[in-house]
Order: sequence, then C-alpha cells, then structure tokens
Amino acid sequence: MRPHECEVTFVDAARVCWGAEESLLTLASEAKKHAGVRLICRSPDLAERWAREVSPTVQLSPPITTTRWWRVGDIYWCLRQWRQFRRKGCYVFFSYHLVVAAPLLRALNRRSTLVLDLHDRILGRRGVALLRFFARRLDVVLAISRYVAEPLKDVPVRQLVLYRPVRERPISTAHPAGRFAVGVLGQLAPHKGHQLVLDAFAHLTDRFTLVFRGGPGLSPASAYVDNLRRAGALLLGSRFRIAPRTHASHALEDIDVCVVANAREPLGRTVAESQIAGVLAVVPNAGGAAELVESGETGMIYEADCATDLARVLRLLADDNRLCAAIRVRAREVALERHAAEPYARKYLAAVFRLASSDNCAPGTG
Repeated sequence: MRPHECEVTFVDAARVCWGAEESLLTLASEAKKHAGVRLICRSPDLAERWAREVSPTVQLSPPITTTRWWRVGDIYWCLRQWRQFRRKGCYVFFSYHLVVAAPLLRALNRRSTLVLDLHDRILGRRGVALLRFFARRLDVVLAISRYVAEPLKDVPVRQLVLYRPVRERPISTAHPAGRFAVGVLGQLAPHKGHQLVLDAFAHLTDRFTLVFRGGPGLSPASAYVDNLRRAGALLLGSRFRIAPRTHASHALEDIDVCVVANAREPLGRTVAESQIAGVLAVVPNAGGAAELVESGETGMIYEADCATDLARVLRLLADDNRLCAAIRVRAREVALERHAAEPYARKYLAAVFRLASSDNCAPGTG
C-alpha cells in the first residue's frame, strides 16, 4: 500500500505540549504531503497548534476528570472515541498506556493498522509486563531510541527505531565574552536531574552561569520549583535564574551548553535541537540521549549521576575554544542529516505501511 493511499490518525492523551508533541507536529507537517493525517487529542493547546500548523482535521475531546488513577482515565477517554476508530486507516497511539485499549479497538475495526509511537522508557516491572502483553496486539512499534525499545527486544511485534525529527534552526547568537552559559531545558521535575547540575556548579568558578528554562509538569511542582530557585540563588546568586517556557526557536538563545541531567532520558529532543543550533550538548553515559552524541565529536558525555565528572566536562569545554568550534560544526552536520523532518516523515510512513503488511517481525534501526 502506498502512503498516499492511506490515512494516519494520531491519538494523543497529553494534557500539556512537551517534546513529544513538538515532534508530532513536526512529523505531521511533513507527513501530510504524502498521506492524510488526523488528530484525536485532549489538549486544547495541541488542537489549536495542529489546526494552525498541520490541518483542520482534528478532534478535540474533553478529558476525563481523574486524580490518582489518571492513566485509567486516559484509557477510558480513548475508548470513548470508539466511533473515530471505525474508519479504515492507520491509528498511531502517541501515549503508551493507550495500548491497553488496542484489543477492543481491534475488534471494532480489523481492517486498520494499530501502531505505538513509543517515546517513554517503562521502568516498573508491572508497567513493562503490561506493555509487553499489549504490544502483541499491535501491528507496529516505532521507538525513538534503542534505550526505549529495550523492554520489547524479544516481543514478537514489528519494531523499528527512528530518532525524532527536528526543524532546522538558525545558529544561536553570540554570547557575552568571559561567561560560559549552561542551560537545562524542559520540564521542571525531580526526575530531570536539576539538583545534579547545581551540585556540579559547586565545583565551578564564577565564569559559569546557569539557567533552568521550562515549566512544571502536571503534578504539583510549585514547591519543587521554589526549592530549586532558593538553592540556585544561595549557591550562585545572580549567576542563576529560572526562565519560563518559550518557543523552541528561542529556547537556546544565550546558552553555550545544553545539559541533559536525567540518566533515564528516553532520547532528548533538546540534544538534537542544540546540535542544529550550534549549542554544545552534554549528556550522561546512560539513557537515550547518549545515542545522539559521540563524545568529543558531536558533543560530550559524562558519567551519569556524577556531579564532579559533569563539572570536569564543563570546565574542559570552557577552556578549549578549538574543541568547542569543532564540535559545533560536526554536530550540526550530523544532526541536520539525522533529524531532517521531510526524510523522517517519509521513512515513518513507509515503516508503518511496509511493516504493517510484512511478515518480518525482526526489529531494526532507522
């Protein structure tokens, strides 16, 4: 089946637009040139951006009010859209826990292709067991990194690893001389490892500045953000700030280095964005982010969860302008080729339609 002969419906239960939704919008903006694309979502922000950037074909459905068992609410919300699943085509679950609904949706429409876009690393034993069980009811799993795909390595489902697409950005503007600006971008939440970066800064001199740019997740995070603000101000004074979320095209302005501190990061979209923008990427030697960096060539890698080694790498970069210049050039070249949106969209659609109709279940890497 050729891509233009089929329709792809993305199903996203996210309440807030983060990196995964940025990738979805980037993908869909190119995929619409080759196939029909629709969106079923519960986020008004995502629906508005989809209608503006991709297509008016979007179904915004109100969320289910839940507290503790919010994933159950997401699954119930998905099942309530059952009429939307009666159309022939390809349905891509963009929230991993929605695969629990796959058997019932399959019973409603056996002519359709069910796909999981897996961009979370499932860690708990129960969660892994459920994912492995329900993945068998899918046609295809597209994972964003080998790290994310690892729990499904021996599950008999067609699999492919495809790194995320990123729009090309202009190279970041020049920064004030004498200062080395370090940034951590994205959600302000404990698992993102902000404290590790603060601990590393305890070993650095006054030439280093630090910014945490992003916003809290859905869980109550005001206390965490307040604690970060107090700890940063106490340690670094005016050299530290917390900046609000901003558009991706401005997120890397005035930053020399983008640090990934989460050793369990599924991939790290900010790594690719940094490389394309000419900003140095520093990542741990664990998690999916390390798959995007060759240390000393396209970025730098430090020992995961080790503040002193992170400080060492930051000092090395600050003291070696020639190394930084070489990394910026090579990283941009590699990232522009690896994360180009248009080839990615064609590869994504081809993988879905080809793998869904193939008897070959062996996972691969794209």
